[in-house]
Amino acid sequence: MAASRARGTPTDGGVGSRSGGQAPGCVLDLPVEVTLPCSNRFIVLARLVASGVAALCGMVLDEIDDFRLIVDEICTALVEIDGGAALHLTFRRAGSTLVVEASTASARELDDRRLALSDQILDRLADWHQRRQEGQRSEITVAVRLRAAGVG
Repeated sequence: MAASRARGTPTDGGVGSRSGGQAPGCVLDLPVEVTLPCSNRFIVLARLVASGVAALCGMVLDEIDDFRLIVDEICTALVEIDGGAALHLTFRRAGSTLVVEASTASARELDDRRLALSDQILDRLADWHQRRQEGQRSEITVAVRLRAAGVG
């Protein structure tokens, strides 16, 4: 059975779409995909990739730091719910939005109570976020508008 919870407002780029308008200053034309061992030790690598992707999209330093915190939070949440052997991350641009999708195989469901603090952090830093549980797969998707890149 699939469960889903979304917060925020989907952005104009169509979070689910792979195409859309170009974000000025963003050179991320293809998705960046990373697979890491599902362990707290490797979250630092996810943050490093997040910083690089955010910089390629023209984000300024404060926005890069916020995006890095977003990635840290979603990776930590997935690792803490008894994540599987691998943590999969996909960074992509959808119009004037930067989207990160993180997923792992999980024996336990995403729990609203356990993830309440994560939701508060994502509510503050992201424009939109969603958690999905489908069978043995847990996924968190977050979207951030590319403001400093000359958009919005």
